[in-house]
Amino acid sequence: MATNITPPNQNNEDFIYNQTTVKKFLWICVKENITNSVTSHGLFHGNDPLHYSLPLLLLNVSLIFILSRSIHHVLKHLHQSRTISYIITGFLLGPSVIGQSWEFRHELFSPKSTFLLDTLTLLSLILFLFNMSVKTDLGMLKKPSRIVISTFFLGSILPLILCCFLYMALKSSLPADLQANKLLLLLACRFSLSSFPVVTDILDELGLLNTDLGRTATTTSLLTDIVSWFLNAFIAATLILSTVESIIKCVMAVVSFGIYLLIIVFMLRPMILRAIKKTPVGELLPEGYFVGIVLLALATSFLTELSGYHAAFGPMILGLALPGGMPLGVTLKEKLDTLMSGLFLPIYLVLAGYRTDFSKLTDLKEWGFVELIVIVTFLGKIVGSMAAPLYYKMPWRDALSLGLMMNLKGIIEVQFLNSWGDTEMANIQQFSILMVSLTLTTASLTPLIKYLYKPTMRYNTTKQRTVQHSKPNAELRLLVAVHNEDNVPPVVELLEASKCNKESPLNIYVLHVMELAGRAAAVLAPHKKRKKNPGMTASDRIVNAFRYLEKQNEGAVTVQAFVALAPSATKHNDVCALALEKKVRLVILPFHKQSDGALATANATLQSMNQNVLAYAPCSVAILVDNRNSGGATCNHTNDLLHRVAVFFLGGCDDREALAYGMRMARNPNINLTVVRFVSRGDLRELEDEEWKKDNEMVHQVSRMQANNILYREELVEDGEGTVAVMRRMSDKFDLLIVGRRKNEESALTSGLSMWSECPELGVIGDMLSATDFEVKVSILVVQQQERVEVGGEDGRKGQPGITSNTLSPPHQGVQSQEESLRM
Repeated sequence: MATNITPPNQNNEDFIYNQTTVKKFLWICVKENITNSVTSHGLFHGNDPLHYSLPLLLLNVSLIFILSRSIHHVLKHLHQSRTISYIITGFLLGPSVIGQSWEFRHELFSPKSTFLLDTLTLLSLILFLFNMSVKTDLGMLKKPSRIVISTFFLGSILPLILCCFLYMALKSSLPADLQANKLLLLLACRFSLSSFPVVTDILDELGLLNTDLGRTATTTSLLTDIVSWFLNAFIAATLILSTVESIIKCVMAVVSFGIYLLIIVFMLRPMILRAIKKTPVGELLPEGYFVGIVLLALATSFLTELSGYHAAFGPMILGLALPGGMPLGVTLKEKLDTLMSGLFLPIYLVLAGYRTDFSKLTDLKEWGFVELIVIVTFLGKIVGSMAAPLYYKMPWRDALSLGLMMNLKGIIEVQFLNSWGDTEMANIQQFSILMVSLTLTTASLTPLIKYLYKPTMRYNTTKQRTVQHSKPNAELRLLVAVHNEDNVPPVVELLEASKCNKESPLNIYVLHVMELAGRAAAVLAPHKKRKKNPGMTASDRIVNAFRYLEKQNEGAVTVQAFVALAPSATKHNDVCALALEKKVRLVILPFHKQSDGALATANATLQSMNQNVLAYAPCSVAILVDNRNSGGATCNHTNDLLHRVAVFFLGGCDDREALAYGMRMARNPNINLTVVRFVSRGDLRELEDEEWKKDNEMVHQVSRMQANNILYREELVEDGEGTVAVMRRMSDKFDLLIVGRRKNEESALTSGLSMWSECPELGVIGDMLSATDFEVKVSILVVQQQERVEVGGEDGRKGQPGITSNTLSPPHQGVQSQEESLRM
């Protein structure tokens, strides 16, 4: 088909197309029969696949995916975020490095192929923002702390004011294009704000999302984002008012957006909520509901685009109106998040880097003005974000880390830069300057944040929080961390056996630790009783079991319940933080393997959390291994209680802590406690070993006590094989065995056993007792005494400062002694 085209000149000026003046920067020419240019017949038929859309698209996607993942595999060891790795990939592919080759750009990244990729990735960005808005919990803003409000206000207003004053002072010196397009003011507004999706994503990568500072940063960024969305809507409405030709069109554009909001609130939201209520508890949304909700998100994108607003604005508002978590948030994560975040969004970031051209950075004056605004915004935001935390007595390292977190930039800022470039608000040089500034800023901040902020350091206490050193007849504070309903019955049995009386009560903190799924920000909050009860959740059933224990032992047991949503790799932060805040003396964790008859299932995430809690806990830790298969209804008390308890005592601080907890249990008259001390024949360590003397002193206190429910005995053994033989012979006589973890403690009593150990968190003895080939159906409690204590003393581990006292609170009146052969 012939058309009358006057070709453009080399300066990309306006040209004539069918007697019409056209203002267009780029024209893409394709065959008239476009369907024949999509797929190739193959090399053997004489076709070049790179001249066809589908093979070229597949090659581009594969190349970007492989190269970006390879670069991130290297840079992640330098604490770089995925966003930075993907942008750097774009730099490498762009005209500054590999793209200098005309053949490479013409064959692989021609305008036709990048046009297809741009369209595909913009669709992915819309769905990504919809997904993030669904996962956003606006309830975080119900009662924001003073630090959050003041950090938001000062951290946003101060850099903006500084940039405005700077702009007014330098306005007469600015180049003409910077004066005309207001780019510097838009830049100051955007870089003065923090983006919630960016902050949560990067903090998740750094493992700081569920720390105290991480929660402050995410809440502050969410508050900033909410305010910025209203500002963006106002600015968009203002732009519509300034661009439309008639007042009627202007009013229609604004009114149509208001009608859209009403449609969401009164039609779409109730319809989706009904679909969610029809989904069984604990299950994902059915396929039809999922597809329908995604289509509704795309439809709202189309409607807001018609109104003159950005296409992503509609899905974001719809997502904020919907509940996150189960089932909607989890369904989107399972079926949508991996494809969008793992494949298409990296392409979006790579293309943004690909557009950057370092060779265009020639105007040093313009570069200097843009960089000056970026630097002033950066410094002003750090100072503003630090001011409030410092006023509220936050340590300066934490305040500085918070200021750096508020300056993190990512995909939201890239989206704004792309928009400015597409609308020619920023020319290629300005776009390249901003992309380089964004990359350098975030690339330098992430390792600095990781270096400055170490949340585990706060778990180093100056007090001894152990059972052994608790005051006589004082309340015993325990923290129980459970993951599912199967963990509850054995823990309830242990707590029932550990109760004493109203004069020495148990204060139990129950923490239900769950995977962060379907939500963007981590949560650590008290469990709330719901006024309406549409259906019991797993958390409700777990808490009810402990509430029943409290009700049955009123005055002797008190329960406080909490819920934690956290990433898998950092669940231990919530356990340790709550243990520190509540000043507990013992954390009880379920073993990562659960036995169901002849089968045993392992949970690698739970094992990792247990190991991290053992390493960082500010108190003693115990791991409960349930080999008795005591599962059952969690809301009812079990009658299969623990009555016969034994402490296998080999010596060391962990064994002394295990013995202290056993003696605490012996205060319950329903418990029969047997203390078995293992002694190696011919061991004369008492002449030189302080640990042996401490063991003797503690066991001697037991021997002086008189109680009808306590039995003490000694077993002389030659080596580890003898220890195993005695334990195998005795273990089936008890319901619960309590042993020390004995980390890095070798002796003749355990010689030859460490080579068979499979679970180091249980120690040599605990691992041996819990092994399936040991064939003993008995629960095992493996105890580790507090490690992280910063005071000097006599009773700490080798190389660790620690315990200063060896007092043991007496249980009742005495002890029955059998085979008394104490080596005094």
